[in-house]
Amino acid sequence: MSKRFFRYHYLRFKRLKGDPQTLARGVAIGVFIGITPTIPLHTVLILLFSFLFSGNALAGILAATVVSNPLTFFLQYYSCWWLGSLIFPDILTWQRMKELLATPQNPSGFMESLAVLTELGLDTILVLLTGGLVLALPFTIVSYIYTYRFFNTIRRRHRARP
Repeated sequence: MSKRFFRYHYLRFKRLKGDPQTLARGVAIGVFIGITPTIPLHTVLILLFSFLFSGNALAGILAATVVSNPLTFFLQYYSCWWLGSLIFPDILTWQRMKELLATPQNPSGFMESLAVLTELGLDTILVLLTGGLVLALPFTIVSYIYTYRFFNTIRRRHRARP
């Protein structure tokens, strides 16, 4: 990621208005959702959790954009699968995925193929979400602490100006 990308987002965070605690809570929500493998639902989940936990939704959306982008998808999903596979070791191995994905190619019937893909989908959701939750938790805590300090410092500097 380029220096310009980080500078742009730094300035966007710096210009956010609101209470440091609310902004930091929004960032933590965005980081948490951004790391979990829930890509098509990121914005909806951030809005929901920001409402439920009184976080700043815009800060959450910005944070999710920083942590979850095309340059980080592969590493995030692989890490989620790897951690989830440690917790559920026999549910979604590479060998099992190959076997299940080869089944629909056999002329055994549409319903059997659909059942196999559904089974793979449910197992994938279980393993990836579990791994994603485990991966996201420490990043969420650290992001809250550091962004709270960041927003607090910015507010103090802003108030100190004549």
